[in-house]
Formats: sequence, C-alpha cells, structure tokens
Amino acid sequence: KQWYQRRVRVTGCPTPLRASLYIRPTFISTDPVIGVRPPTEARLFCITGPVGPYYEQKGTELFNSVKLMADPQFVRAWEGGIGAYKAGGNYAPTLHVQKIASERGCQQVLWLYGEDMQMTEAGTMNFFVFMKTRMERRS
Repeated sequence: KQWYQRRVRVTGCPTPLRASLYIRPTFISTDPVIGVRPPTEARLFCITGPVGPYYEQKGTELFNSVKLMADPQFVRAWEGGIGAYKAGGNYAPTLHVQKIASERGCQQVLWLYGEDMQMTEAGTMNFFVFMKTRMERRS
C-alpha cells in the first residue's frame, strides 16, 4: 500500500574480480498470527552480503564465467506443475541432473522448457539476458 525508497551507503563492497555482492529479495508475512493462509500484511526487503567465487574454478581465485549444461531431455517445470511455488518437491529432482552436468564439466544446469526451448532458470543462480538487436531505420 505504501512504498518506501531508501538510499544506502555501500561500504565494504567487494571488488569485482575477487567477489560479488549477493542480493536476495525477501518477502514475508507480517500478520500477527501463525498459520497457513495468504497474508494480509507483508514486508519486502533485501538481504545482501559479499560472496566469493561460488563455483570451484580450478587454478584461480578470480571469477570466471560459469559453464551451463542445456539439455532439453531434462525438464524442471511444466504446465500444471508447482514450479511457481517454493516446495521441496521442486528441488530434489534437480540433484541427479546437476550431477550429470558436473560430469560433463559444467557448474550448473540451464533449464529449458517447451518445443521452442525457452530458458526458465539456471540452477541455483539468477541469470540475466542482454539482447542486442538491429534497430529499424526510419525515414
């Protein structure tokens, strides 16, 4: 109902070659009851902290790009499934596929969905896509 904007002075922010700043948005109920129901009040906040290289990179302490396995034979979410919700059943099936990715020299799995192989998520990390397209010339 009411949004707040707050400026934060960042001190001790990690240098980009050795670490990164982990940002985790969190949304919790602030209702004064314990129970299972949609909340009537909630709080949105971010937890932050410096982190080092999350995935082992042999021979270096610096961040390197992460190799992702994208294999359409493995599907993480599907229509009618519960992928939109935090549930233990969403995570357990990924462990076997993560092991296969590791055996193939990859740190994580890029999960694909559908005939057109839409990217749905990348393992335990967030991923962002920057697309550059040709601009139309207008006369």
